Amino acid sequence: MVLSKILSQSAFWIVNKEIARLVGIEPAVLLSDLIDKQTYFSNRNELDSEGYFFNTVEFIELATSLNYHAQKKALKVLSEHGFIEEKLKGIPAKLHFKVVEYKILNYLNTGVSISEKLDLDKPETNNNIIINNKKKEVIIPLFNEITPISHDVLKYLNEKKPSKVPFKLEKNNLKEIEARIKEKFTMAEFKKVIDFKISEWKDDEKMKKYIRPETLFGSKFNSYLSDADDDRKKDDGSANFEYKPTQKAQLL
Repeated sequence: MVLSKILSQSAFWIVNKEIARLVGIEPAVLLSDLIDKQTYFSNRNELDSEGYFFNTVEFIELATSLNYHAQKKALKVLSEHGFIEEKLKGIPAKLHFKVVEYKILNYLNTGVSISEKLDLDKPETNNNIIINNKKKEVIIPLFNEITPISHDVLKYLNEKKPSKVPFKLEKNNLKEIEARIKEKFTMAEFKKVIDFKISEWKDDEKMKKYIRPETLFGSKFNSYLSDADDDRKKDDGSANFEYKPTQKAQLL
């Protein structure tokens, strides 16, 4: 994972200053730890099919010194900026994490600087004058192109919707998504609305035609998101969640 080389080392807290200025020092430290954990599970081929992993309150506290409440606050900030995604999985439900690498790199606008040295044994000449060998610095981007979030949202919708005819990557299908992105909605929130409304409308002959970008991501998007959050609380009981430390590992 590229980010592990930028932000994380197992023996140190390596915190990027730009990210710390944006999210605060505690979320930045937690992000560094999550990057390290994701790299660990990835190297062991232990991420799930969507690239998620889970961790416990105790292990995070050992690694970062952040207590339970500080962790919850920091996770909320990271999620709001789209740097991580969270989902409940398994029985009993466990909170899993995924670091959204391209989102962080897009914010950092990071490139790799390398030095390209001309061949010392074969100096260039011009009209019998030797040109001095010197280093030429070249900036190589980590990715030739970072996929816009709006494209990822539309791709996710195409994968989840009942109809097999995909929505094309064109202006009419992307404009509402991009409007919501400007309002600081995250990829996790787009996915939440997509999953919720598809579950609600897919078997309704009257409503399933509205599983489309202009409806899902239009003026009612925030209302749909609120409904999805309320529905999730009913399903997982998180509205009544209370942290009670025990001798066993507590899961976030």
